[in-house]
Amino acid sequence: MRRVLPNKLKPLSFVLAVQRFVRAAQRTVLTAQRFVLAAQPCVLAALLALAGCAGTSEQPLASAQSPLLQLRSDADFLPRPDIASTGDVLALTPEQRADFDAWFNHPSRANVPGHRRLVMYLESRTRGFTFRGDTFTASQAMARNSGNCLSLAILTTALAQRAGVEVDYQLMEDDPVFEFQGSVVEKGVHVRTLLYDPDWEEAKYPYIFTRPGLVVDYIPTHRSHFLPNLSLEGFLARYYHNIAAEELAMNDLHGAYWNSVAALDLAPDDAGAINSLAVVYRRAGLDDLAEQVYLDGIARAGDKLTLLKNYQLLLLAQERHAEAAVIEARLADMDDPSPYHWYRLASEAYAAGDYDEAIRYYRRAARLAPYLPEIHAGLGKAYYLSGDRGRAKDAFREAVEQAYESDDRGLYEAKLAALTGH
Repeated sequence: MRRVLPNKLKPLSFVLAVQRFVRAAQRTVLTAQRFVLAAQPCVLAALLALAGCAGTSEQPLASAQSPLLQLRSDADFLPRPDIASTGDVLALTPEQRADFDAWFNHPSRANVPGHRRLVMYLESRTRGFTFRGDTFTASQAMARNSGNCLSLAILTTALAQRAGVEVDYQLMEDDPVFEFQGSVVEKGVHVRTLLYDPDWEEAKYPYIFTRPGLVVDYIPTHRSHFLPNLSLEGFLARYYHNIAAEELAMNDLHGAYWNSVAALDLAPDDAGAINSLAVVYRRAGLDDLAEQVYLDGIARAGDKLTLLKNYQLLLLAQERHAEAAVIEARLADMDDPSPYHWYRLASEAYAAGDYDEAIRYYRRAARLAPYLPEIHAGLGKAYYLSGDRGRAKDAFREAVEQAYESDDRGLYEAKLAALTGH
């Protein structure tokens, strides 16, 4: 898999960012001092534009019981495969628990606050952590010392529960990190974990609105910005969503179905999980159910672009062109801040031979992520096939300028040379 980063952004391997943050109606970071130990950008996989870098929980999680679950079709996806419970996701092996307990409770660290001891343990045990796209449970991530960003956040949560450290989560979107590989788009959305000081007593400081704590952040760049805060249920739903995406990549519809259902049971408005369920139904030939899922998701989910576009594709496949045109007009008016959505729409328009639409979407993606060479290369191809050689050359020059990998740069230079006659 190839990572695409803007020029001058150095790839890293793993970061723990130490911060103090406010506790108000919503906890928000006020000031920060970062201590970079090691770092590597990581992203959460999004298959077919799914959203695509969380001791055992003692209490069962409350289910939101999504209305979408009324559209379940369990009988079509039997036998049910083994799906990890939320307790399994956060469980550590007896050996891992013993190792953590011995380190955490060592007398030499008795005076170190619990949340800081937890960060110290992560630093010591995750040196050499290997980034890979797989989503692992806590025990798997610790045993393999590898995984994606969500895997590290899951491990952090398991250790925090073991140590009695309070945890919160925030979704972050990091502009520079996007990857493209075939039909899989990986987006720089990741979860960062907030660990609160267990010894701090709010009642002693009624005039202070800050609460000491540490932020475990795996992509601490200055370009990051907050997405809505994430509950434990929403956090764990991302595990099942990621697994569903991996199953879809292997065309395992049974696994994708049951993991999508598990995600929606925890986070009923998660657009990615809604979309994955609809994709499963479409691939299984259950178009009526897929349409109902799309319509319900479009009505309720915050991120509607992917759902709208995939619903439009269903309408076109059924030759319902008038309804598809209404969706296309709605898409054209949308203001989505994520370039990977527009890149995917552009690529689909290009593949369909609609070069004017492809140009329009590529340009929207380029305004949001001008550092991505794939966008400029796609724009160059669309301009060329629409007959505008001058703009095609400009687009390929920009692709060459932004190319991070030498192989890509050579490919774009070859295309530019062909256009200029050199």
